[in-house]
Amino acid sequence: MMGVKQIASLKQVVASAAVIAALFFCPCVARAQETVSRDVWLGSQIFGVEDLEALDRTAKLTSEQREAAQELMRSALPQARALVVQWSRGYSELTMDPTYNDDWESIQPKYADLSKRTLEEAVKLETDVMTNLKSLLTEDQLEGWAGFERHRRRLVLRSEGGRADIDVFGMVRAIKLSEADMAAIAPMLDSYERSLDSMVQEFRPVLRLQGDTPSRWYGEQQVSTPEQQKQYVDLLQRISQLHVRYARQIADALPADKKLALQKQRLFAEEHNSDKYESFRGLPHIRSALAIRSLSAEQKSKIKQLTKDADERMLREMISEKNELDLKILAGGDPDEGSNDEERAKRMRKLKYEAYQSLMTDVVASLNADQKRAYETGIEEPADIERLFARRRYAADRWSLDRDLWDNDAERMPLATADDE
Repeated sequence: MMGVKQIASLKQVVASAAVIAALFFCPCVARAQETVSRDVWLGSQIFGVEDLEALDRTAKLTSEQREAAQELMRSALPQARALVVQWSRGYSELTMDPTYNDDWESIQPKYADLSKRTLEEAVKLETDVMTNLKSLLTEDQLEGWAGFERHRRRLVLRSEGGRADIDVFGMVRAIKLSEADMAAIAPMLDSYERSLDSMVQEFRPVLRLQGDTPSRWYGEQQVSTPEQQKQYVDLLQRISQLHVRYARQIADALPADKKLALQKQRLFAEEHNSDKYESFRGLPHIRSALAIRSLSAEQKSKIKQLTKDADERMLREMISEKNELDLKILAGGDPDEGSNDEERAKRMRKLKYEAYQSLMTDVVASLNADQKRAYETGIEEPADIERLFARRRYAADRWSLDRDLWDNDAERMPLATADDE
């Protein structure tokens, strides 16, 4: 393994991508680095920018070290993508092979072998990168390596869905805090990270009873005992409670505008399967208005602001409802139980409808006469008529020709991200 003393100059390492790539083939004599690929399938994202940011944060990298670490992680990307192709194409070929006649029992052993080979290569790739990343650090920086390993272990929860796979660090990063605000919540983040890591380490052997990834998706799974099933459910509940407890504490320590931003991130991350927590920007009517080619920059800005105002009108009620869910989770209850309370649902529908009506009235009022016709017909100029007239009915989905005019299906746009569009 290449140690720190063997690196004559980190700048020289950075300058040559060939040298960086060669790190993958250095013999390793130190203890093999811990990997997470057996517990969670990361696909092409075995390493990404979040890992680089985590290593930079925990080990306080120099600019030269950061460049070298970035090149190491980037060098793994083509290999990681090749593994995804190997697995997905291999699976497709197995399912299309007429020899098996849709007999999964015959296919399963070959699928298990495909998954095993893919996983072994993923683990080797991850091990090589982790080993060489560690070799970039000085003795004084090695204490920060433990924090980076905790960051990597948290990825194990990404397989679990629900409210257990929440990334509080990701939420905090998304709201772009100042250095002062970040320093104020740093002790809470550190406590959260360490508490979560102990739970993750308790959780991993329970998860492994379900098999390795990606084998567990279609492979044979061990049958858990009732005690093991209870342990699995209890751990996920405790992890969900930890997320909620610290997310609330951190939000309360932030200025009002950043607290609101974090609450929006929580709605996006924790309740993303609910269409209640989506922006009006996803409505086809708003998309149609913004697509009018003759809109001025001022008009576009106004429509976006009107939509943002409508979102904000709903947001306060949503946050209030989210607080009720938090209390259920912290009390050990099922957050989804009773979520369809008739009176509450009726009130939310009424509020959303009123906000929608007001929004659309204001949007149409912001258009001139020609733009209103374009909004009503989807036609702005003669070339549009020529293009639409030339469409043939033959072999077309009978419901597709005028979809741009009548489609009421909202394009899912989380409330937390609408402002960034």
